[in-house]
Amino acid sequence: MIRHICIITTMVIAFCVNAQEVIRPVNSAWSAEVGVSQLADTYLSPVKYSGEHYGLSYSRRQAMTLPDFLQGWDVNLSFDNAKNPAGNARMLAMRVQGGWRMMHSWKLPKSFSIGLGGYIGAEFGVLYLSRNGNNPAQADAAFSIGPQVYAQWNSKLGKLPLRIRAEAWSPLIGGFFCPDYGELYYEISLGNHSGLFHFGWPGNRRRVNGLLSVDFDFGKSSLRLGYKFDAVSSKANHITHRRIEHSAVIGVVCDFINLNSQNALHDAQIITAYY
Repeated sequence: MIRHICIITTMVIAFCVNAQEVIRPVNSAWSAEVGVSQLADTYLSPVKYSGEHYGLSYSRRQAMTLPDFLQGWDVNLSFDNAKNPAGNARMLAMRVQGGWRMMHSWKLPKSFSIGLGGYIGAEFGVLYLSRNGNNPAQADAAFSIGPQVYAQWNSKLGKLPLRIRAEAWSPLIGGFFCPDYGELYYEISLGNHSGLFHFGWPGNRRRVNGLLSVDFDFGKSSLRLGYKFDAVSSKANHITHRRIEHSAVIGVVCDFINLNSQNALHDAQIITAYY
């Protein structure tokens, strides 16, 4: 009996020690984006508006306990300042977006890797047109579920390690807000809530969001340079909404390790979010 207890105790201790030796750093990225945008919303105006786009983003990635799986969070705050072709009217747009993702990764030869998974996200914002009197603003709200893919190549520029990465996601289903054509928000406030929520699918709402980036690894942190593309198109209640953004991205990427794990770092197995 005592022999069995000793064996079980030894196995439990060995399992705990091995569990402590596995460290999964948190990969965090802070980035800023500057570019151009095109806005169109027929609830406010039939005219397309073009101008500047600005944004701030934070992303978090970490390997999961499931082998070759990683999960992450994203938050983005963006602002668009656009003018009509005549230059005598301005449309402003502000949005906050966030989402959660989980992907499976596969290692390939020659330092390549690919990943496939899913994304759940939501966005809330407002468009404001200064020249409109009765309806100067339009709400922008949606949530979506869809696939995400990425491809990555680890290489070097001289002796400097770098990581080239391309990732994209597009919703398949979801929902979005859209009032009736000509419906005032004052009428909505009085209780006219029918027909405001619409089931989203590629037939009435499409979106493609992609990022091509290069991370230059300087040791404790990396410099990220990239290009971001985001295009949204939706149509409901005879109202069309479109947004296209092209941005240059610059950011800082760091891997963080739990303070409780730093003492065992020298003999630990480190599983990073990006191979």
